[in-house]
Amino acid sequence: MSRTFELGDVIAERQMTFQPRDGEPQEIRMRIGRPTQDASAPRETWVCPFQIAGIGDGETRGIFGADAMQALLLAIHTIPAELAAYARDEDGQFLHFGKPDSSFVSACRTTIEYAGDDFPP
Repeated sequence: MSRTFELGDVIAERQMTFQPRDGEPQEIRMRIGRPTQDASAPRETWVCPFQIAGIGDGETRGIFGADAMQALLLAIHTIPAELAAYARDEDGQFLHFGKPDSSFVSACRTTIEYAGDDFPP
């Protein structure tokens, strides 16, 4: 059984275009909701809701963390993985202001490059 999530207060949002190699462009909107404590968890657990509307099923999903910051960071890092899988499966690319967008991945790469081994896994 799949759990449903409410997006709640949107704290970040981006509109992009998915351009398949062959076919019409699709407008998409990514939204991240404010992390909240998960009342159904046995101990303090946070969930950060996110939604990618315009591709796939558009359902709001939730990413769990030990606190609000971890849940938010995990949501931010999950979105580019979801987009990359969709682009690969549907043979296309995501555009932001008409140009290929890699800003999500760039932020992750910068973190790895500058933090690297300073933080244990």
